[in-house]
Amino acid sequence: MASAPRLAIDFGTSHTVAVCRWREGEGRPLLFDASPLLPSAVLADAAGRLLVGRDAVRAGRTDPGSLEPYPKRRIDEGSILLGRTEVTVVEVVAAVLRRCADEAVRVAGRPIGDLVLTHPAAWGPRRREILVDAAGHAGLPRPALLAEPVAAATYFTTVLARSVRTGAAVIVYDFGAGTFDVAVLRRRPDGGWDVADSQGLADLGGLDLDGIVVERVRAAALASDVQGWRRLTQPGTEADLRNRQSLWEEARAAKEQLSRRSTAGMHLPIFERDVHVTREEFESAANATIERTVALTAATMSASGLDRGQVAGLFLVGGASRVPLVATSLHRRLGLAPTIIEQPELVVAQGALLATVIGTGRGSAVATPPDDVPVPAHPVPVPAHPARVDRAPASGQPVTPVDPPATPAVTWRRRRGTWIGAAVVLVLVAAVVVTVVIRANRQPPLSTQGLANEQVIHSPALRAFARPWLDHVTDCEQRAPDTYGGRATEYVACAGDGWEVQFRALDGQAGRDLSRDQRVEAYDGIRKEFTGERPRSGTQVRYVFGPDQRVIYWDDDDSAMVGDLTTVGDSTLDFAALLRVWQEYVG
Repeated sequence: MASAPRLAIDFGTSHTVAVCRWREGEGRPLLFDASPLLPSAVLADAAGRLLVGRDAVRAGRTDPGSLEPYPKRRIDEGSILLGRTEVTVVEVVAAVLRRCADEAVRVAGRPIGDLVLTHPAAWGPRRREILVDAAGHAGLPRPALLAEPVAAATYFTTVLARSVRTGAAVIVYDFGAGTFDVAVLRRRPDGGWDVADSQGLADLGGLDLDGIVVERVRAAALASDVQGWRRLTQPGTEADLRNRQSLWEEARAAKEQLSRRSTAGMHLPIFERDVHVTREEFESAANATIERTVALTAATMSASGLDRGQVAGLFLVGGASRVPLVATSLHRRLGLAPTIIEQPELVVAQGALLATVIGTGRGSAVATPPDDVPVPAHPVPVPAHPARVDRAPASGQPVTPVDPPATPAVTWRRRRGTWIGAAVVLVLVAAVVVTVVIRANRQPPLSTQGLANEQVIHSPALRAFARPWLDHVTDCEQRAPDTYGGRATEYVACAGDGWEVQFRALDGQAGRDLSRDQRVEAYDGIRKEFTGERPRSGTQVRYVFGPDQRVIYWDDDDSAMVGDLTTVGDSTLDFAALLRVWQEYVG
């Protein structure tokens, strides 16, 4: 007698993935309109019915007010207004889960027996209970819940047969369309996983990389037709809404093509012309954005007390992680070779399905009820938007990308011998490739000095803010907290060549804002808008303090972290020279 189907669902910010297993030895991603990626979008039509996926996206082109493209970001809001219909968050999430379950029943031919749902590691009991309630509202069995990085680690150590000894750690780097998350997991003696630490960037995802591609073609468009570009970015008609959708679809396709080729073409609707973007242009513009994820990964690894020798794998998850600059930047910063696969969007759902198959209790990678799900040792509050992170083997050797198998539950054992034999050759080839890439990059690898300086800064958030400088300064020292517009909780100064850079963690957003205003008002600073990604939508203020001491102040709008770059001693640096130093690391 056939067993009841098992269904694993990774409810994501931009897309949802479902993997079903209804026969022994088989588990495969479900397809929605011929794609394993179901848009998480939900729309309430005129009759109050909820449309899901591409049906919702298509209907949203003519009725955008009734569409919620990223319902996971609204998880804390209780209810969502879709046009004139107010819908509870539980109902919205249930609509997405029901769409997955309906497809599973259609394919398997019988009702779902077991259900596992994944969630960000930092989600607390209330958010996890929303998933449970949504499953019940959708008419599904009570689900087991599994943290996304645990599911990812299960996939890599099961399907890819990565051996991780007891006490060793893996890093999961999850760069999805809407958010970024990173987690450090340690292997327990019973073979299970503990989430040692996890952090995320709720405001950053692959959509930001799509936006960079759009920005790269903006100048060419404005040069020929300002009004046409306004129609694309501020659509006022149904036709213009469709054109904007087409523009962003073209941008996403171009970004994905640049992961495989050195140049990509994209068609500009309204303008009816083709433009090209090079990988060099894209990577130059995207570097600061990707560096934010890398810096947070390094900070999370450091906060967990790990050194490279304790890390058995750096695993890349999420569609945006396939951008080549991601793996290069992680390898350069951490000294760890990431493990990459062809379809990183599917890893979490496939790993969750495996956890339901191989799990035998809390001592394994089994999914657990809401109240028992392991949470990070240092939980980080997550805003109403999600995020994620990953790495490679203990040997430190780079690993060539691997295609995920179609039947992960059983056939991985049969393929293991073949993979190991092929991996010997592939690892050698990949090692040469990565070495060439690293040598070609102008930024030096993490130095011993950088490691020592990093240890001076205790706060992971402040360390992430200061991280771009730490390889390039000499001595760093902690100083007594000062006011600077608010009580500084940590104050670190580092010496450079003719300049000093100071980093402070102020007492909340109000302290940061007061500090920024103080520099403009008290010191007659020159405030000008800064358009780079670090600080994102922040300001750069330059002013003179004391006898000809030139200072550039900057901050991060998402935190209370601020910095000063200051001339010291007999420095001959003028503002232009000081600005070049600042832009080398921050701009």
